[in-house]
Amino acid sequence: MDPDYPWTGTRWDDGQHLTKLEWDNYTLIKQVREDMRAQGTTNPTGKPLPPVFDDRINRLLSGFEEVRLKGNQKLRVFDGPGEHYRRGANGKAVASTNGRVYAAGWENGWLMVMYQINNGGVRVGFAPPSDFKDKLDLPQLAFDAVSTITLRAAQLTEDPLMALTPIT
Repeated sequence: MDPDYPWTGTRWDDGQHLTKLEWDNYTLIKQVREDMRAQGTTNPTGKPLPPVFDDRINRLLSGFEEVRLKGNQKLRVFDGPGEHYRRGANGKAVASTNGRVYAAGWENGWLMVMYQINNGGVRVGFAPPSDFKDKLDLPQLAFDAVSTITLRAAQLTEDPLMALTPIT
């Protein structure tokens, strides 16, 4: 027994007490450690939790705005307004309405959309109206089809904003 440790007459007391919140945190830490030992998991290097994924796009392309769509919809995304156009992600490009979807307007009945993809980039493309239930009041886009000849190698991208990854 330490003779310098304060005695209150009924118990040893150093004068410092944990608040309920501190005690709850202390108890939780003990419980988490016990659970980790029971599961055989460790975090020896003290790695932090991964960052929370935020699919907000801070620098939008001109003309795009965030649209609110009913949840649990999967919008197939093509490089142009029609199913005969290429579809990114090895033919599996999909914008989930459970995340943020940005739209610019309609082209030949298809919605021009932009959404963030898993690698941190964005994809811009067109979603068929048959894929969503929402009625959106967005402008008709006025693209002009122009034939042209490139004089040197040129790259195409679905991501003109973040990664600029070329289409291969």
